[in-house]
Amino acid sequence: SESQISISERGFGWDTCRYWEIPFCTVMLANEPGIVLPMSFAHEETCLAYNHASDAVKIVKEYTKNRLEDLTRIRAAGLEHLLKYHTTEARAQTILDRLGISV
Repeated sequence: SESQISISERGFGWDTCRYWEIPFCTVMLANEPGIVLPMSFAHEETCLAYNHASDAVKIVKEYTKNRLEDLTRIRAAGLEHLLKYHTTEARAQTILDRLGISV
């Protein structure tokens, strides 16, 4: 809970549980998922993303030294995005909406 940034590394090309847990607590630094994720997190808006490990190191250094206000904004936006689109209820509602079912 004290971390400013937490890392989510995909496993075998897929997302992991940490991808969905981290934004609840802190800013997520994740490698690009490599798969289509509906309503995914967006780099520098709701998460931080990287393609190569060397990029991850640069991002962490930059944000923790020079962009703390951006970290605060991204953290808040990431949590808001998580709660809006990725709770069990939100996902169930998305499925119902796509099927045209109203309750």
